[in-house]
Amino acid sequence: QIGAFGKAVDAALTEARQLLPEDVVIARTSDQPRQVSENVDLFMSSLYEAVALVVLVALVGFWEWRSAAVLALSIPITLFMTYGFMHLLGIDLQQISIASLIIALGLLVDDPVVAGDAIKRNLALGHPPIVASWLGPTKLARAILFATITNIVAYLPFLTLPGDVGKFIFTLPIVLTCSLVASRLVSMTFVPLLGYYFLRPSKHEPTLEERRSKGFGKYYQRVVGFAIDHRWIVLLASLVVLVGAFGFAGRLKQAFFPKDYSYLSYVNVWLPEDAPLGATAEVAREADEVIRRTIEQWSQLQPEYANKPVLKSITTFVGGGGPRFWFSVTPEVQQANYAQLVVEVNDKHVTNEITDSLQQALSREIAGARIDVRQLENGKPVGIPVAFRVQGEDVQTRRDIAERAKEIMRASPLAERVRDSWGAESFSVRLAVEPDRANLAGISNLDV
Repeated sequence: QIGAFGKAVDAALTEARQLLPEDVVIARTSDQPRQVSENVDLFMSSLYEAVALVVLVALVGFWEWRSAAVLALSIPITLFMTYGFMHLLGIDLQQISIASLIIALGLLVDDPVVAGDAIKRNLALGHPPIVASWLGPTKLARAILFATITNIVAYLPFLTLPGDVGKFIFTLPIVLTCSLVASRLVSMTFVPLLGYYFLRPSKHEPTLEERRSKGFGKYYQRVVGFAIDHRWIVLLASLVVLVGAFGFAGRLKQAFFPKDYSYLSYVNVWLPEDAPLGATAEVAREADEVIRRTIEQWSQLQPEYANKPVLKSITTFVGGGGPRFWFSVTPEVQQANYAQLVVEVNDKHVTNEITDSLQQALSREIAGARIDVRQLENGKPVGIPVAFRVQGEDVQTRRDIAERAKEIMRASPLAERVRDSWGAESFSVRLAVEPDRANLAGISNLDV
């Protein structure tokens, strides 16, 4: 439905462009319907790929089509049951819920694999199919149950996360719990049913000694034997690897809400407080030209974009921000010294690549204005990544300390666009009325 709505909007815009004069540019400032639709399609394709990979691994691991078929059939049954639980709990298919399903795929196949293997073993012991199908999963029922509970409990702490992070990640433990409960039910019901009709006893079930004497089991036996014989060396090596892993983990970039892959980005333009609306409009026009020229130059350097347009539209708002076109972008109030440009490209993967180039070009070519190029964010907007607060009673002392702090930050090669919230000094005139003299003259403060 979202995709159909986006297509309807595109058709309406096309008709409007044909009816309006050529010098009128019309474009929708929000591409969220198409964005949401494509994100869901992307996650669903990832889910299909994950299912195919799990079935392929099962086929290679079991090396028998019957066992792989039981596992392959148990996956859609489990997913359909999970969808039913999600519907009962009011959870929709969105980025987090579908990502949770992909994560759960590696967990929800554990129970069917164990149950199917137990049925195979009982068939190899000579039990009839109906007995083996019941006896295999029943023997391991307690172990499977507690393994499922352990996996569920491991993800429940996500429910305690506060604020926007907790709201964003809330569906992950819920969907995982639904999928694991569904997997548990499938392993004790549908898998025995499928095993009864599909699984057959092997002609020759290798003994434990035979498994350890050839193939993978032979090398595995050697590795495990060496680890047991030299347990202290193996323990020490494991601790070294663990400490090294923590050292590398500290260098990883952290971003719980990464930048969104979107067709849209936006540019905030701030002039001094006393700038008139005409000056703001002129700077916005210059920024528009710089953006178009920079994107054109960037596309010429990229072979895959050399012969197709990168930029789709630029929508400019002068004297205030545009309407809320993204949930994390708060429109600025009406003020003469502010302008906003919304940039839309034809390929959403380009947005992340051109942002730095646009920022450098705008900062270099437009003087006297504070310009910030920003991408859309999935969570709470970051705004200013690093900020320091200077407090005190004396105004001049605070400004002096702020200037020294800015000099220190400008000296760092990692800092850019260092500024303060005070703004530039400006000349102002205030009229000071002496009430007593005004009253003696017979006039009020309003008259003065």
